[in-house]
Amino acid sequence: MVDAEADPPSEAAMLALRLDSGLDLERYAARFGGTAATRVRSALREVEPAHLVEITGRHARLTARGRLLASEVFVRLLP
Repeated sequence: MVDAEADPPSEAAMLALRLDSGLDLERYAARFGGTAATRVRSALREVEPAHLVEITGRHARLTARGRLLASEVFVRLLP
C-alpha cells in the first residue's frame, strides 16, 4: 500500500538527518531540485539558533540536543 500523503523530499531529509553523517544538502538539491532544497535549508536555519542542527558547508546534522528534540526539527520539514 502506498501512502498518498507521503512527501518523498521531506522523508528523505528526515531519514538523512537521523544518520551520523547527516544530510548532504548538495546531493539533496540534485535529487529533489532547488525549491525543495531551499525549503529544507530555510527550515533548518529556523532551528539552528536553538542548537538543534549544525550546518557546516554542504552538510546538516542534528546536534546532541537536536537528537533529543528531533520532532521539533522534523515538523518544520513537512510541507
